[in-house]
Amino acid sequence: MEDYLFCTGCLLNDLDESTWVDYFLTGTHCVVNQSEASEAEFYWFFQTATCNGAPPAVSAVTVTEGGADYLAGRTHLNGNDFALLRLRTPSPDGATFVGWTTDAPAGSEQLACIHHPDGAYKRISFGQLDGSTANYWYVDFTDGATEPGSSGAPLFNAAGQIIGQLYGGSSACETGGGIDVYGRFNVTYPVISDWLSGEGGTPVPAADPPFGTYYGLLSRDLPFADEGVKPDVCGTFTLTASQRGRITAKALLRQRTLSFKSSGWKGWTDDNDFYAVMQAKGGEILELYANWITAYGRISGGSLGGEEIWIDAAYHVFGDRRDAAAQADLARLRGYYTIALPAWDARARGAANDLPGGSGYLTMTIGSSGSVKLAGLLADGTKVSQSAKLLLFGDYGTLACVPFFRPLYGKKGAVGGLIWIYPDTRAVDTDWYQEWFVRWDKPGDGMDGFEALLAPCGGYYDKFAPLASYYGLSAETNAVPYYVSGLAVLPQPAAQPQWLDVWVAGTRLSLPKGVKPVLADGVYDYSGVNSALAKLSFSSRTGIYKGSFNLYYDYPSGSRLMHKTVKASYAGILTQTRDPLFAGWPEGQGAYRVTDRNPLFNRRIQRAFWLDLYAAP
Repeated sequence: MEDYLFCTGCLLNDLDESTWVDYFLTGTHCVVNQSEASEAEFYWFFQTATCNGAPPAVSAVTVTEGGADYLAGRTHLNGNDFALLRLRTPSPDGATFVGWTTDAPAGSEQLACIHHPDGAYKRISFGQLDGSTANYWYVDFTDGATEPGSSGAPLFNAAGQIIGQLYGGSSACETGGGIDVYGRFNVTYPVISDWLSGEGGTPVPAADPPFGTYYGLLSRDLPFADEGVKPDVCGTFTLTASQRGRITAKALLRQRTLSFKSSGWKGWTDDNDFYAVMQAKGGEILELYANWITAYGRISGGSLGGEEIWIDAAYHVFGDRRDAAAQADLARLRGYYTIALPAWDARARGAANDLPGGSGYLTMTIGSSGSVKLAGLLADGTKVSQSAKLLLFGDYGTLACVPFFRPLYGKKGAVGGLIWIYPDTRAVDTDWYQEWFVRWDKPGDGMDGFEALLAPCGGYYDKFAPLASYYGLSAETNAVPYYVSGLAVLPQPAAQPQWLDVWVAGTRLSLPKGVKPVLADGVYDYSGVNSALAKLSFSSRTGIYKGSFNLYYDYPSGSRLMHKTVKASYAGILTQTRDPLFAGWPEGQGAYRVTDRNPLFNRRIQRAFWLDLYAAP
């Protein structure tokens, strides 16, 4: 039974003497919603016949299954941590229905708690009132203590009436006592009085309706080439809910922005998620669900046709400066990040076989309140920038993420993904093993264009970290011809940078002065150092490097050897931190671009190739 959560609770008596309804009181941190209530099992008479007698085996006691109906509750955040259930299977004969009172105990009154510490057989502990708040009694135990598994246990006054249920505290068997905290029954009673009066009641969710601002992403299932359907981040989402229940939502898609409004939540689910349905002016329908951590749902209809767009958003916990745990997480994640964007897979759309080579890059700055600024350059030279928010979908201390999405090429294409950050290493990821990537869509005009899946490689960047002793600059050899007089002349591969020494002086990187190629014996000699006349600039503050080098094309024209020079520009980024998947990849990843003027394409096509910095071993 290692996967079980053990808690304690009790049957409550009601005021209708003609019926016996199995109302069961425990703590909301034990059973928080209908899903958990439906799976609950109840163990009865797990006790000894005499004090310190031999207990029965738990497998031998009476068990009722079938779960329970979750009728009402309040969490410790918005109340006194209680849950009222109604058993679906009748309690066994001999079970006791507990009496209750809304009267406060006296300071000198002996109080008792009957409970199952660590899920063991029944115990009893005694103490006195040590103080109180609006929602809780504080009890100082002088004889006995409680343990995990005691949660939800009833607290009795001297008359044997229940006055609260256990939330938590400091008492423990090892210390022989301590202060425990009990949710006050006189706070619970107004919420559940309709049931205990015999009149029945309307189910009450454990949490108040959520309010605040949520940020997130829009996604869809979209085919990628011939590899089947893959997730596609296709927009960003913002939700604001007021304390009075007014809801506004905005969905930013590639070609349009959808706005939704509602005067309030329409109800809640079995899992205590509140829901609303809204319609935009174009007829698009938003089905929205939200709790205090996340919001989710879908958009369909209207301009979307038969397409469904899925919503995943998170409450902006980093914007709450009163949340110490969130601010501690933010302090660990704040700073500057460098991210290379190499293509994991890419497919050309047209006859020009336009594929994105090399790597683009992003810089990411996480600031106060979880604000995020993204800026960078894709491999084809397209600039991208975006403001976003740092999101936390799980518990404190787990992975945080940043939604990234930008429409491109006159809103005909886009780039988007969800960038996750590991809290321990501050390396980034995209759940690539679940086939989530940064997806780059360049539609083209029939001859060019592509679709690509990018795998971000990078993480936190320390501008004060020392550089390697030296680097090597290498450019991928390209075969983009220079077209002249019916000829397709290939570039001279001997001149392209291959492990060109990069000198390091403190935070500066530099290349050796180039030696121009010279004509000797009817051919050009490219054996001189840096014959491509490569230039390099580097910022240790940003990790970005850029520059240019020459491509040379030699071809005959009559009795002469023509020597054409074309300048190729490049840019890339150093990544100090990265996922282990990229351990063997170059420290600096980038791309250089060459214009393809093939007359068959009736247009110029920018082709990209690798241009990397390797740290010398």
